[in-house]
Amino acid sequence: MQSAYYGALLRLAIPAAFINSRLGYKGGVLIGLVLAGTGGLLFIPAAYVMTYSVFLTALFTLAAGLSILETSANPFVMSMGPGAQRHAASQLRAGFQPHRFQSSGAAGRPADPAQVNLATAEQRAAMSQEALLATQSSELKAVMGP
Repeated sequence: MQSAYYGALLRLAIPAAFINSRLGYKGGVLIGLVLAGTGGLLFIPAAYVMTYSVFLTALFTLAAGLSILETSANPFVMSMGPGAQRHAASQLRAGFQPHRFQSSGAAGRPADPAQVNLATAEQRAAMSQEALLATQSSELKAVMGP
């Protein structure tokens, strides 16, 4: 999973610079937002298919959009402010990023404890393939949705 996420960040930073030079920072921001949104929406079919490769594709697409978005948004924001305050605004924004990542977990939907199967690893190993798939599907649906 880390190689899909960080691989997208690594592979798309330079193409994002080409997008910015061709379309400008606004175009890069829009392409990044569309790609990140598409990656986020791809998690819905990945949850129903329950295949690791589909999940990794969704994760790669999301990270690709975030890479283009970060590469485009930082200089775009810097170009909007007055010359003397650009650096200070960038430092202020960078100071809030750790708090954004720490608080993002609260935005997720917590699992309903009544919908989580408390079977141990040994009990899950003893389940039939159909029963295990049904258990995994019901647990996954417990955390899906808004």
